[in-house]
Amino acid sequence: EVSKPEEFLSARSIERRAWQSLTVDATDLPVSSTYLDNLKNMDLEVIHVSRWLNGAAIRSSDPDILETLYKEPYIDSVQWVSPAIETYAPPFPSNKRFHDPLDTPPAYDYGYSREQIELIHVDLLHSKGLTGRGVHIAVLDAGFKNVDSVPSFINMISEGRLLDTVNFLGKYDMFRMSSAHGMYVLSIMGAEWNGNLIGTAPHASSLLCTTENTYSEYPVEEVAWIEAAELADSLGFDVINTSLGYSYFDDSLMNYSYEDMDGETTYISRAASM
Repeated sequence: EVSKPEEFLSARSIERRAWQSLTVDATDLPVSSTYLDNLKNMDLEVIHVSRWLNGAAIRSSDPDILETLYKEPYIDSVQWVSPAIETYAPPFPSNKRFHDPLDTPPAYDYGYSREQIELIHVDLLHSKGLTGRGVHIAVLDAGFKNVDSVPSFINMISEGRLLDTVNFLGKYDMFRMSSAHGMYVLSIMGAEWNGNLIGTAPHASSLLCTTENTYSEYPVEEVAWIEAAELADSLGFDVINTSLGYSYFDDSLMNYSYEDMDGETTYISRAASM
């Protein structure tokens, strides 16, 4: 029930909705386990599940599976239509969402990051003790190679601000067998290596999600992104940072047209809009 969000959302997630005057509605509910079990009973591999789109990405080698799926009364492969929306507004919390500014602002030597920091005047925020403390940032990217060994992230890890890592593409080591692009992105925000590299929010907490396969390009990566975004939302993260986009795929029949880039057609755009 949407009136019992604690059964499927974290307390921090419910609190964030209250801070932003957002309601909990039917799109937050988990996909029916009966539907998912039925798909699995058809010998289908369920790859990703999306609460927001009330759907799943599946894999099958059966060329006739589409005909079977069309017969299922709960499947609508033509157009996804939201059911009547029931909402729940969490009570406004009495506590503060983020931490107070530091009493003693850090005297950072920005090193190689000075130009980018001063370009957008983040140094002025740091001088006022505003360093991102208490802010939770989810980074959805292609990989985070060497995050556990680069000096820029020693403080983040030792202080427990690297909250979790989730690989939505498989079981390979996100810190070794992956792209370094997400590590670069994380460093711009969360690095704290005095005299070398200081990020814009060096005291924020992070969730690292690998959703992008750099070796191929298929729409299933959009669904992986959606699943990661839903995880970040359910855990109450304040910011989602991502630098991914989808238009052309390895199979050109799956390509999006310019007209599809309307914020309402592609899977990832529909989820991001929600």
